[in-house]
Amino acid sequence: MNLTEFFEKFIIESFSVYNTPFRDFWLVTLFVFRFLAVEIIGENIFKSNIDDEGDEGFNCLTDVKGCTQQCYNRFIFMDHTRLWHFQVLFFSLPMALFYFVASFYNSKYHSMSKEVGKMPEGSADYVRNMRKIVEYTQLENRYHIMKEEENKKQVTWHPNMGRLYMVLCILLIGMEFASLYAVYNLNVWQNKEKDFLDSWKIPRDYYCTVGADKTHNSCTDPNVRCFIDKSNQKTLFMLYIVSIQVFSILLLIGDFFYAVIRFPVSSKSYRKRFLGQLETEKRPNVYSHDLNFIQE
Repeated sequence: MNLTEFFEKFIIESFSVYNTPFRDFWLVTLFVFRFLAVEIIGENIFKSNIDDEGDEGFNCLTDVKGCTQQCYNRFIFMDHTRLWHFQVLFFSLPMALFYFVASFYNSKYHSMSKEVGKMPEGSADYVRNMRKIVEYTQLENRYHIMKEEENKKQVTWHPNMGRLYMVLCILLIGMEFASLYAVYNLNVWQNKEKDFLDSWKIPRDYYCTVGADKTHNSCTDPNVRCFIDKSNQKTLFMLYIVSIQVFSILLLIGDFFYAVIRFPVSSKSYRKRFLGQLETEKRPNVYSHDLNFIQE
């Protein structure tokens, strides 16, 4: 089994069942419309390699050797594409934490179900464990792409997972806003503009004052004019990524409110919702004939 098959089978199939439609759409925008777009298009647009003779992507009007390199480092202390790559990495960490927690509750539920299945029905241990197992009862995943009954999947859900999911939504929304703010600060640094609208663009030229800093002995010119290649293309691509980020924030806000309405976050609400579903649905692998004690 290669890495792609492992990712599709154990990561996507196992953990996508915990996502809402909003979260699925957000993941698509993150990895397809942002990460792949940066890899395929953004890298070529923002690529600028500086050597001793300069580069067509960043040229400075100076004869002092090493001044162009110093001005380039001052202009781009963080490349846009690297910043977007870091964003994808940071977004993956809290999601991985949630999936590890989900895997823990999954294994705990199945081990408990196996123990209960070996107990004589009606015993004290059996009833005591059934009180716990109701919180781990599998719920059908209604958002599977296949609508046939046999293709529906079941997931193990626990109130703690509902709370963690909502905290994760808030964390991701905060990270999206922080990412937008980081891009904005980078643009303000490069444009040296305080106007909000003018800051959302890549400048055509840049006046480098690195020579005024006495610590940079390799560049003695106090004011050097530099030119940035493909400034219009870079601006358009950056605005595209920013618009996708704004759309991603709206998806995460919708994901949060959907989770508040859909997912139970307390054992009491979980039992109430679960018992209501038992009255209208016949669910497999659920000990419905032994749940009368919960209603008492």
